This record gives sequence, C-alpha cells and structure tokens, in this order.
Amino acid sequence: MPGVIGLPVLRALRGAEKPTLGPVMHDRRGDLVYWLVPVGRCGDGEPPHPGVVLLGVGAHLAAPDPDPVVASGWPAVWVYWPPVTGTLTALADLMDAVRAQLGPSEER
Repeated sequence: MPGVIGLPVLRALRGAEKPTLGPVMHDRRGDLVYWLVPVGRCGDGEPPHPGVVLLGVGAHLAAPDPDPVVASGWPAVWVYWPPVTGTLTALADLMDAVRAQLGPSEER
C-alpha cells in the first residue's frame, strides 16, 4: 500500500491495544509499505483503496534481512519487526485500520 496510508496505519496499530503486528517493510524507492499477513486469508470483499493490493500465491516479494547491519544498502527497510518470531498481522485488523485512516470519503 502507498506509504501515505501504510505508515500512519502502522503508527495507529502500534498504539492500539488489541492488534498483534507482524513484520512491516517500507520500500523507499516506490514509497510502498508491505505487511506480512497469514497465507490464504483474502478477507471480506475488496480492499478499501485501489492502492491496497493483496499479493497472492506465486507473488514474489524481495525483502531485506531483518538485521539492519546485514541489510544496509537495501532500498527497503523493516519499519517494524515483532518481538516474537512468526507473528503476522491479522488481515481484518489491518483492513479496519486502513479504513479508519482513510475515512469514509476515501474508501472505494
């Protein structure tokens, strides 16, 4: 999703009490934010914004090493890495936060 949506959503979810967050990557070249969500979860209906795209089976996403020293020089960086390995963001929580960030006038 575009950084103008994804980065504020990350700030909101980090401050929220309920959601569990998985890794979040920011590709600075295209100002895109990628969230890792459970495989096979397409959610209910369409994403709330045309810039929010769910990558499916067969999609490829190059990602830097979680260690910033090893990943130095990559145009993409992990802006959030969970303290517990294997944690993913629930798609429903993410889409709810995107909708809240957009407000009713910007949704599809």
